Amino acid sequence: MKKILTGLLVMSLLLGTLMPINGFAQKDVGLEKAIKVAKEKLHIPKEFTEFNYNVHTSNNKKVWYMNWKSKEDKGGSIEASVDSNGAILSYNFYKYDKDNEKKLPKYTKEQGKKIAEKFIKKIDLNLYDQLKYEENEDKRIAKEYRYHYIRIVNKIPFYGNDVRVEVNSQTGEVNSFYRNWDNDLKFPNPKGNISLEEAQKAFEKELGLELIYKYRYEEEQIKPYLVYTTKYHTNYAIDAFTGKKIKIEYPILFGNGKDEMAKEVTSDAAGIQLSPEEIKAVKETSKLISKEKAEKIARNAQILNLNKSFKLSNARLNRNWPMKKDFTWHLYFSEETKVNGKNIYKYVNVGVDAVTGKIKNFYISDRYKEDAKAVFDEGGSKKAVEKFLKEFAPKQYAQTKYDKDNNNYFIKGEEKPLSYTFTYTRVVEGVPFRDNRITVRYNAVTGKITSFSIEWFNIKFPSAKEVASTDKVYEKMFQDIGLELQYKVSRDNRSDGYNKKSQKVNLVYAIKNGKPAIFDGNTCEILNYDGTSYKEEKDIAYIDIKGHIREKEIQALADSGIGFEEKSFRPDEKITQRDFFRLFVKILNYYGNNGKDEKSVKEMYAFLIRENILNENEKALKGFVTKEDVAKYGIRALKYDEVAKIKGIYKYPFKDIEKANKEYVGHITLAYGLGIVKGNDEKFEPKKQISRADAAKMIFDYLKR
Repeated sequence: MKKILTGLLVMSLLLGTLMPINGFAQKDVGLEKAIKVAKEKLHIPKEFTEFNYNVHTSNNKKVWYMNWKSKEDKGGSIEASVDSNGAILSYNFYKYDKDNEKKLPKYTKEQGKKIAEKFIKKIDLNLYDQLKYEENEDKRIAKEYRYHYIRIVNKIPFYGNDVRVEVNSQTGEVNSFYRNWDNDLKFPNPKGNISLEEAQKAFEKELGLELIYKYRYEEEQIKPYLVYTTKYHTNYAIDAFTGKKIKIEYPILFGNGKDEMAKEVTSDAAGIQLSPEEIKAVKETSKLISKEKAEKIARNAQILNLNKSFKLSNARLNRNWPMKKDFTWHLYFSEETKVNGKNIYKYVNVGVDAVTGKIKNFYISDRYKEDAKAVFDEGGSKKAVEKFLKEFAPKQYAQTKYDKDNNNYFIKGEEKPLSYTFTYTRVVEGVPFRDNRITVRYNAVTGKITSFSIEWFNIKFPSAKEVASTDKVYEKMFQDIGLELQYKVSRDNRSDGYNKKSQKVNLVYAIKNGKPAIFDGNTCEILNYDGTSYKEEKDIAYIDIKGHIREKEIQALADSGIGFEEKSFRPDEKITQRDFFRLFVKILNYYGNNGKDEKSVKEMYAFLIRENILNENEKALKGFVTKEDVAKYGIRALKYDEVAKIKGIYKYPFKDIEKANKEYVGHITLAYGLGIVKGNDEKFEPKKQISRADAAKMIFDYLKR
């Protein structure tokens, strides 16, 4: 959120220079009003005497971007934006904080929500009355609670407008507020809309789900899998009055550019670049073609028209992602000529497969004159592109299908588009695999191919013969996700698609927000976008901690999302290393899940070893954790390990030093000093195996230190 708000201010700075209030405040009545609104609705500390501002016009409204800070620049800063109607659009309170470590919150999420809503009401009571809270499932410990509210009109959600608020979990202060709102939209009356049952039938008929291949990268291998997902994603919805599909999104229109680089050409360039030593090693152990041969292949390709005036300005060999065994030579050619005394530059970029010598992609720079007009229409352009593909990549082209719903890229002209981009999706056993495709751009003025890109994996696919029936998948989708009435904005399919006058609010039936509409092709299980099983994050609730001496600590951790998905905590059992870390990673910067399945545990241990919290030889998933271990892990997590290893500077605070591993005397001493671990009767008992309740108490103390 801070990045968004700061970005707004930075954007405004690009449009003008920040000026001191004394220079223009008396002349700018709007600024005076904006300052008064901000000071009335927001808390501006008295010591924030340094003031700067900027103003620009957006959608026929002026917006003032203001900034306050102290003279010494020590207490942080406040940024706020107010429009000419007196509406506060954004607010950001930045306070310098050296402590970046995670701690248990002093305010609960529910308390923070009340603070957020009180703030919204103070900003604009009328605004609050039009909002509905969207529950955030993220339970991870953070310095800020994030609250998201969406606009409701006629009791129907309009996700295109929303309000976001951040509340500091330690201080209870509102850190930021952001309003995305359009008061000029006209919403159709919902009276007369079709029923949900009719909408479901219309969805199956007009939009529907389709079986496709997706892939995940696992254990350095590409693993394709089958899923059912929405055929048109969010580009289309069901008209709530007619039951017909309507297009929501609009074509992406490139400006009448002088020289535009095609995105598809650079897809391989994001791979792993090899050092000269690595290239040498690769050449010695493989049959990769040389740079000189790759250049010769490019110059011999008639489509590129690389005459002698084009010089090779750069070349590099990259390993492909995710097919790491494949390599591509990326060649960059340039030509400089003079026309009427002006230097004119042309570029041709080419990707050549370093094993097969096939051209994988190219981009030819093309310029359009100010009065350029298209000679070829979409049909003629497509016909020319397909003729080219039959000659240039016949084997792959024969395994594709024209994807008419993914051809939204073109360069606009006054009457007709000046270029078209066509996409052809790979099909395996009649099932699309959209991660493999051919993309071609055609210049409708000159009649030339200006870019080509092919993405193709040499892999085996699972059979699509025995998959779940579509009836079963529809039943799963309507039951577990469902459709709902929504307002969505569409724009005319015109070159002025970004013009507000072309906007129209539609009442539609669309898939509910929140869950991914992706279903395992065999089991119908809901999947995440990476192919893993989708699980709703639920509140942690144990059935066996009431009345336990550590109930308070266990419950406090659970309230912050630190715990197990199991219903029983089993507080008095000894805790294994695996389960200790399942708790501990929740307080670290770890974004995986802490499940007990093999994949989750493997990823968790990889993280712990990567972060030097655990050494490879210390792995003991089912081994029990000692007090000494907790001290060691805690100090390593705090990045004090090297300090703890210094010999002869630590005074061990207990009388049983002989029982401690000499390597970890410093760790125990530091952990004790920080309040992470405690002793009993002047003994630490370093080798004592701790219970699950003890582990919760120690993690609680780690966060409270």
